[in-house]
Amino acid sequence: MIQKRILEAREFTGWRRMRALVALGRTRAPEGIPALAEGLRDPSMETRLAALRGLGRTSSPQAAQEILVWLSETGLLVPALPVQNALIQCCGEQPQLLMPYVRNAKGSVREVLGRVLGEIASASLSLDLVQFAGDELEELRAAAARAMSNSPSLLDSRY
Repeated sequence: MIQKRILEAREFTGWRRMRALVALGRTRAPEGIPALAEGLRDPSMETRLAALRGLGRTSSPQAAQEILVWLSETGLLVPALPVQNALIQCCGEQPQLLMPYVRNAKGSVREVLGRVLGEIASASLSLDLVQFAGDELEELRAAAARAMSNSPSLLDSRY
């Protein structure tokens, strides 16, 4: 069944492709991630959104990588909220995936990644986020502050 959905997502166009991407996303199967990632490059915004939502449903770091690479190549070609939701779902367990992309992103992509980082930043990232404590983007400053407030102080004698 999954192989059939992957084939449909790659071969069909228009609403049939979009329907196949939605169905593939519902399976949450990791083997569908490459086909969903191909959907991000479709000329139709509706198809790109279906692929993005499908990748988000997988909650997989591999799906996050695909979304982040796509964003770095093309910029923000869809509304920000679906991108944020997909990345929050996919990067929740490994927020460090975002760090190299946040450092190199510009404009609206950087803002979106800053918001995502603000949602998922944890104490494990506190040292990496220090560089953003004085950033011009308030989302990154807030993410850094939130993560550092949850980490043990380096001066605390108990640690």
